[in-house]
Amino acid sequence: MKARKELLMRDVAGEHILIPTGEAALQIHGIGALSESGYRLWQILSEKDCTKKELVDVILEEYDVSRETAGKDVDEFLENMKKAGMIEE
Repeated sequence: MKARKELLMRDVAGEHILIPTGEAALQIHGIGALSESGYRLWQILSEKDCTKKELVDVILEEYDVSRETAGKDVDEFLENMKKAGMIEE
């Protein structure tokens, strides 16, 4: 899976905001705000096509959480991004 290229990441008033442009603006209504961990996951998805395992490994490297917690958090993030149409599989 990977991030849709039509989404721009901007920092606005201390928040990480995803802004749809082009075709995505016609499909995604509104903007999305990301947490710090969500922002990190988005960075990775924007750089390359990756697996859930790769995303979980990044969370484990950068945050002090269990594999179970990291897996649940990544699942929730990916589910929300898929529902919003912000990532491609």
